[in-house]
Amino acid sequence: MVNQQSPSDNDKKSEIPERKETSITVYQFNDEIGDFEELIIDPDVKLSELLEEDFILLFVDPQHYRVWLWHGLNTTTRMKFIAAKMAAPIRDKHGIAFKITAVDQDMETHGFKVMLGIEEEIDYSKEQT
Repeated sequence: MVNQQSPSDNDKKSEIPERKETSITVYQFNDEIGDFEELIIDPDVKLSELLEEDFILLFVDPQHYRVWLWHGLNTTTRMKFIAAKMAAPIRDKHGIAFKITAVDQDMETHGFKVMLGIEEEIDYSKEQT
């Protein structure tokens, strides 16, 4: 007896599962305890409104497998160093495949701005002229 699969079974196996849309988790570095604390954010607050020059914030973006470590202008080298060390365990809680990227205030990358909702993501599938 030959084991044959119907065409619909093959179609189901070849489909790539869609990633679930998940929200961005935000942590704030607390210099007194030397660790990050998760922020509970009102849905009406834009992520860009959280950026203040005295803060170090950690944004976990599960849709793009990215952890953004944002440093405000008024943060010390000591704070940045400790925050960088403490970012890895938080990343590991969300997934070891996530890449940690450090971003300084006023030097934000396009990808960071897209995550914040300030800029639009570039669609590379469209023809460019």
